[in-house]
Amino acid sequence: MHGTAAKKQELDTIAIVAAEALTKAKGDVVKATDIMIRRVEKDLTLYRLLMDPLVKSACYDAVRQQCRSDRRVIWLAKQPTPAAHQNGVVALAAGTRNTLLDFPLLGGLKLRDAMRGDVEKTAEFYGQQSTDMGVKAKWLTLIANSLPPKKRVGQVLTAERLEALKQRAEHE
Repeated sequence: MHGTAAKKQELDTIAIVAAEALTKAKGDVVKATDIMIRRVEKDLTLYRLLMDPLVKSACYDAVRQQCRSDRRVIWLAKQPTPAAHQNGVVALAAGTRNTLLDFPLLGGLKLRDAMRGDVEKTAEFYGQQSTDMGVKAKWLTLIANSLPPKKRVGQVLTAERLEALKQRAEHE
């Protein structure tokens, strides 16, 4: 079996084991979870089916977090002045400090090694992120402005009103 068919069978297997555990536990999700854990602990194949995607995701998240951390350090670092470049201070510091040329783009490519398309792709990504965050910030501000003191959102605003505020935020 290859690709999609194998993945479907793996998901089917996990679903069958989960359904069996749920049946054995008479619908009690907590008990079914404990039953399934015991079964998975005894079956290396099931264990791998469940754990491999989690490990991959955790590793990917750790690497992404490191990239974000690297970007932040570089972005916030004081950059050398033209005078420092002329005096050779930059050459001395180059071994111990990154400059904006070391800024990692999407996929980890350093800015110094990027071509125009690489830079454009990363710029587009950041543009989309900022647009999305800006709309959410406007939406949440509209919600906050709609709330009287000491009232919860659910006490004052309906789902329909929240949708209307979302539409307003998207079009402002």
